[in-house]
Amino acid sequence: YRSISHHPRVRNFLRGASNLHPPPIHRYPTWDLNKVLKALTIHPFEPIQTISLHLLSYKVAFLVAITSARRISELASLSVRQDLCIFHPDKVVLRTDPSFLPKVNSIFHRSQELILPSFCTQPSHPLEHKWHKLDVRRALKAYLHRTSSFRKTESHFV
Repeated sequence: YRSISHHPRVRNFLRGASNLHPPPIHRYPTWDLNKVLKALTIHPFEPIQTISLHLLSYKVAFLVAITSARRISELASLSVRQDLCIFHPDKVVLRTDPSFLPKVNSIFHRSQELILPSFCTQPSHPLEHKWHKLDVRRALKAYLHRTSSFRKTESHFV
């Protein structure tokens, strides 16, 4: 035999072991963050002023989720009230609705701010212009402006 793995008994044993414990089947395909980020910088997600509200909502939700790494329940409880959503030149500071109870209910978790920094605020290079299209502050500001006319709740995402 060329190696121990070619021995008939070893091969039968390994085949039986894989039948007893087959490898898991992934029901959902894996995704590539770079592909998603590249897609968000081109049509149909840009230019941000002319895309549909549907696509803008997807873009903002994804950028907020990926830059904050927070639970969905926390993102859903973000408020647009002026004292809970503060835009600065280099970042946006978000806070959850005071009535929201996080999964880990402590003073620390309830009072924690969500600080999302701007990304390439003053692009000068073509690559920086592309990166600026991934600026969560820019996308969030556009989203809040687009939804302000029909917004009936203080929740960020309508």
